[in-house]
Amino acid sequence: MPIANRSAYDLLNYRPEAVESLSKMPRGISLYGSLPAQLKDETSFACRLRDILAVRKRYGIATAVQLDVPQVSNKAMLVMVHQLSDAEQVTVLNFSASTISGSVISESLMPGSILVDMFTDEEVGEVDDLHSFAVTLGPHEGRSLLALCPGDHPVDTHKHPLNRPSVRG
Repeated sequence: MPIANRSAYDLLNYRPEAVESLSKMPRGISLYGSLPAQLKDETSFACRLRDILAVRKRYGIATAVQLDVPQVSNKAMLVMVHQLSDAEQVTVLNFSASTISGSVISESLMPGSILVDMFTDEEVGEVDDLHSFAVTLGPHEGRSLLALCPGDHPVDTHKHPLNRPSVRG
């Protein structure tokens, strides 16, 4: 039997009564429940991961060029700025169990750029004249923001080849 099928029932709940796989490996412990159960719950880990991967693919984040990992005011926060075809993408993550607030400051962000939540397509703010914006994140929350600068995008200021379609839809 191929390796991929040996423990598939553990993930897909084919044999929920099984205590070991056909290869005698003990049944794995599931932190989030079976995959079929998770796929029925839009707030489950599997569904949230599916949404993250869809945004990543839609905007080409996996092949974007990282422009900046700016300093932050809270050690639990991580910020990354990436260059997409004609916009910047900002990932803001909170690794703590507490709500945090801070400013994202990066010279890679153009003042006047509109910030759009990449999951909801809602406008959530604007980059100010100091190349910054404020953000508040709940415990273990992350945000993926599209920074759309007004008018023509100065892509040529970032020295790398871009042969991708516009993200401005």
